Amino acid sequence: KPIKIWTNEKGELIVAQGEKVGPDQVQALEILRTKSKDSLLSDTELFRIDLAKFLLIVLILFGGGVAVSKSATKHAFSIRLNIVTTSLIGLFCLTAVFTELYIPEHLSIIPLAIAPVVILAFYDRESALVVLLATAGLSSIIVSDSWAFLIRHLVVGVGVIYWVKTIRYWSDFLRLSLLVLSINAGFETLLFMLGGAEISVDALWVLSDVAVQSFLTFLALPIILLFERLYGTLSELRLVELSDINKPLLKKLSNETPGTFQHSLQVANLAEYAAETIGADGLLVKVGALYHDVGKMNDPQFFIENQHPGQNPHERLAARISAQKIIEHVTQGLVTAKEYRLPHALQQFILTHHGDSRVEYFYQKSLRDDDETRESDYKYPGPPPQTKEEAILMMADAAEASSKSLKAPDEESISAMVDKVIDKQMQEGQFRESNITIQEINLCKAAFKSRLNNIHHIRIAY
Repeated sequence: KPIKIWTNEKGELIVAQGEKVGPDQVQALEILRTKSKDSLLSDTELFRIDLAKFLLIVLILFGGGVAVSKSATKHAFSIRLNIVTTSLIGLFCLTAVFTELYIPEHLSIIPLAIAPVVILAFYDRESALVVLLATAGLSSIIVSDSWAFLIRHLVVGVGVIYWVKTIRYWSDFLRLSLLVLSINAGFETLLFMLGGAEISVDALWVLSDVAVQSFLTFLALPIILLFERLYGTLSELRLVELSDINKPLLKKLSNETPGTFQHSLQVANLAEYAAETIGADGLLVKVGALYHDVGKMNDPQFFIENQHPGQNPHERLAARISAQKIIEHVTQGLVTAKEYRLPHALQQFILTHHGDSRVEYFYQKSLRDDDETRESDYKYPGPPPQTKEEAILMMADAAEASSKSLKAPDEESISAMVDKVIDKQMQEGQFRESNITIQEINLCKAAFKSRLNNIHHIRIAY
């Protein structure tokens, strides 16, 4: 005899006696249980519960942003990171609310991996884990089937963070989607087994929701692009794209100033290695190094790496004019960067790679020849480096350029040269506004010495 349960439709049949309970019936009973529970509460009690949920959501939004900012202190954009995090958690919250209100039987389609994936594209695994915990906390507040959804969220999120270290290439999204599908399929299988239900054709419909969730993971890509536009953040996807030497600006640099282009490649190699040594953002500083000297394209003949023997225009100019020509590559570089719409982070590398130091050679020359020499005429506009990555680029740029002046480079002379140029920068206070430590500077020195020794090793004469 069928069992009749009174719901919105009087006498509506949910499950008959002796009938196998399928996913539709389980979800219908769960919705009925939730509604029955709520109907026992007064309006005042329901209001208090809703208010508590709202306040908890606000707390998680704020706390998640602050926690991620503190966990990513090595990044240059903690304020922007806070904004990205809060926006991301809020977006997930709205998605969960919409799904719970309109399609509660399809909670499995909510793309659980999007939040950690977006954070991975911009920052690191620690930040992604904090965001995951925040969104997982929200899931237990918003949805009715809170515990199962919370556990699923944590399993999928932790799996993604563990297996996907970075998001740098378009193909990463395909692998990520397959990973999400596999984790969810395994989770659903485990639930059916623990519940004592048989995995039959009737139960396989659940996999359709899981497949939709896996496909929706691709939405991380437009979200990443949107956040880049809105907040000026820079994802690793964008950095990899900008590192392509066939990009128009880098192609122009290589064609018009081949000497500067080769110098930039060497500096990028040194800076990336040093950054990875101290745990800084190696990809960011590498790309910053590729573009840091684009301002030299305006007057390439004034820079020694682009000069031919016997062709030095500085020999015909006063020291002050020569210094101004050298200094202008920073301001001109910023103009070029804006013309090609380089991200703000890369523009900062152009501005800070000489800090507010002097053009020492021409300053000393002017002191010998002109009694009215003004130091301000020989100083770069600055500012000094603001981040570890910018400080690393300044050191790598000076070390690489100075290594070219060594007549017979060997391990001893390279070591002395690196110490000399970086110690001078420290004495000038060029790193005063960056958060780099003395220990990290020493590690960078060692990294530069190692790489420069490899570059300048003695070759056998064949």
